[in-house]
Parts: sequence; structure tokens; C-alpha cells
Amino acid sequence: MMDDIYSLPPTPYSLQGTDAVERWFTETEMKEMVEFANRMAV
Repeated sequence: MMDDIYSLPPTPYSLQGTDAVERWFTETEMKEMVEFANRMAV
């Protein structure tokens, strides 16, 4: 019971699994997202 108090509630993102990015995006799209994020970094 006490563990429930401290655990985070599930979110739509946490329910997708660890391979959600690979299922939702192509390899090219993932590379483009990383390149975009790198350009946005200060």
C-alpha cells in the first residue's frame, strides 16, 4: 500500500513501452529529430 503513494501514475507516454520511438518513426525521421534538437541546443 505504501508503495502506491510514492509511485508515479502512468502517463500515455509511459504506457507505450521502451520501443515506442522505433514503432512510431522511421530511422530517417529519428535522425532528423536528433539533428533538429541539436540545432536548438544552446
